[in-house]
Amino acid sequence: MKKLLLSLLCFLTVSVASAQEEEWTRRVLIEEFTTEKCQYCPDAAKGLESFHKAFPAVAAKTVTICHHAGFGEDWLTIPADYEYLWLYGGSTYAPAFMWDRYHFDDNDKLQMSPVEGRPSGPAGHKKKVQTRLDIAPEVKIDLAASFNDAGNKIIVTVNCKTKKDFSANPARLTVFVTEDNIPEHYQQGTSEQFIHQHVGRAVNETWGAELSWDDSNEAAYSYTFDVNANWKKADLKIVAFVSCYDQFNVGNCVVENATDVVPADPTGIEEANTTREVRELARYSLDGRLLSQPESGVNIVRLSDGKVVKVAVR
Repeated sequence: MKKLLLSLLCFLTVSVASAQEEEWTRRVLIEEFTTEKCQYCPDAAKGLESFHKAFPAVAAKTVTICHHAGFGEDWLTIPADYEYLWLYGGSTYAPAFMWDRYHFDDNDKLQMSPVEGRPSGPAGHKKKVQTRLDIAPEVKIDLAASFNDAGNKIIVTVNCKTKKDFSANPARLTVFVTEDNIPEHYQQGTSEQFIHQHVGRAVNETWGAELSWDDSNEAAYSYTFDVNANWKKADLKIVAFVSCYDQFNVGNCVVENATDVVPADPTGIEEANTTREVRELARYSLDGRLLSQPESGVNIVRLSDGKVVKVAVR
């Protein structure tokens, strides 16, 4: 009996460890600096696309944001793009890339800058991404997003967990709206029509909102974006990442983890007493407030199976 109990205990321990390892998955944030004034940027964008085609399994573990800055500006530039030029640690240029805002040993830039020129082909991206993937994440991000009924707002809910002590340099959560498939206006460096991908359209805060961790090392956050009438809703995505910010050191702003999600478009309202096998992770009001308990009216509930549903509470 003792051997049986010990075997069962070992099995459960391994099972829990395996589940946690599977649950805490790292995704690498790729940030590209690009503008329509940059004649070499279309080729750099093709290089990133080639990375996705050549190494799909690795590329699936990345999320991307394009900042329209680094070589002048264009009609897609937003204020945050200018502020991110600080990460260069000196002169700016494009095309340029960051992978988790991490300074790699082969980057000879001064001041530990995480910004580098474009890598040498798809394998160059793969090398950078794999280096980061080989490091076990100490932050987990559960992200959900949903359009409101009118379709003019996106309600974002995030729950984070951590194994790391951020007391010396607080962790911050940055949330972006990105848009794909945007035709260029006057892109230099190409004779064909260029289509912009991963364009940063809006952000909650340039350097992220500081997270407040509870006794279980968890943090909840919500934010509501206004949807610009010129954005194509079908091409929008929400990108979220946790990082630190040290205004005195560009090398101390490494991204801990990242993820993305396509905003859901809920069409129905479910009764509050509906029986479900999945568990509720978080509950929010229609204006994005985190609720500690059901509130009369329509609540937005994020479930453990990744779904976001509207629930009528009487």
